[in-house]
Amino acid sequence: MSSKHAQILTPQQFSNVMAYVATGINSLRDQAMLLLSFRVGLRAQEIAWLRWKDVTDAEDKVRSDFLFVPANITKSACEASLPMHPQLYIVLCQLRASMPDAEFVIQGTYKSGKCMTPNAVA
Repeated sequence: MSSKHAQILTPQQFSNVMAYVATGINSLRDQAMLLLSFRVGLRAQEIAWLRWKDVTDAEDKVRSDFLFVPANITKSACEASLPMHPQLYIVLCQLRASMPDAEFVIQGTYKSGKCMTPNAVA
């Protein structure tokens, strides 16, 4: 029986991927998805269902210290506070400014205001 291991990108490969998605129509969203996965370690379901209230403070500003992952979106049903990566913080601030009324951090392209499905994120 073979085991399945996660593939790891080199720093150069990750930079190349980030540069590529930065040229797309949804560049901020796509950069945020990559950073949430590679720098914070979130799974597709957690990325898809992450809400702005989970990454912002009481004044609706993106937190620079941590992001909150509620139990209802995690695989283990345990909430977590994870460190905010500096590059992710910058992208999330830009993304929030571009969609101040959105509920979900990662919006679907065709369903304005709706979250993406975990399959679409993966």
